[in-house]
Amino acid sequence: MMALNTSVSNVGTLVATPLATALLLVLGWRQIFFVVTVASVVMGLIYLFFRDYGMPNRAGSGWAGLVQGFGSYRRVLKNRNMVLIALVFMVGGAGRDGGVNQIYFAPHLANDFGYSSLTIGILITAISIGSIVGPIFFGWLSDKFSRVRMLQASLALSCVGTLWVAHLGPGEVMLFISLLLYSAFTSSRGTQTQAIVADAASNEDRDAAFSLYFLLGFLSQPFWVLITGFLMDNAGFATALTVLSVTYIVGIFVLGFMRDERPTVMTPASQRQTPVQ
Repeated sequence: MMALNTSVSNVGTLVATPLATALLLVLGWRQIFFVVTVASVVMGLIYLFFRDYGMPNRAGSGWAGLVQGFGSYRRVLKNRNMVLIALVFMVGGAGRDGGVNQIYFAPHLANDFGYSSLTIGILITAISIGSIVGPIFFGWLSDKFSRVRMLQASLALSCVGTLWVAHLGPGEVMLFISLLLYSAFTSSRGTQTQAIVADAASNEDRDAAFSLYFLLGFLSQPFWVLITGFLMDNAGFATALTVLSVTYIVGIFVLGFMRDERPTVMTPASQRQTPVQ
């Protein structure tokens, strides 16, 4: 379900890439930003009409809810699997929403290969397609086999795919296929790590678990963007992505300390207990 949610949300990115490419042919980037701003405001207003979900185990509002929240964070921080999976998300320099993929691939294709805006838009679309297919495929495998082992496998493929794209020369067809596979591998990490978070956290601690997971994971994203930009300016695109590929190996090493504690199918979610290490 998490993989499906991620893939469906990435459909918007798939539509946005060719749409933005087409708009660049008739509008300037400032006008496009105004269009995106208006669309974002409209979507925000639509969300105001959605009702928030209710959690049956919440103690209420005010002081009681605050105490329960701090208790949830304390239990999550004592859970070794929770901390380790957040670190796996933190050390990976690529494959997240936005970040390296959206910032540096287009300049690389334009400056190093001299491609037009139309060609770049088509190639970036391959990244969007991969981000739809990858989470579903690896999420399905993660449900069938060990989550930790499948995550290690996808990280290894992410490392190989990143190295391949880093040293790949010009050629539209090969670039399209390579970027699609690269994106499928690297974008699959998020859904698999989130599935491990859901397995490790009890129902009452799940909000705190995901909160900590995203805090630690996205806390490192600006640093990876800066590091990648510095390396691109001083050593080139290939060196920058080669360094990023090493981060996936670090993630595989961190996963070696994790226990695969997925609850059995017969155990209701409401009866799961948070394993405290």
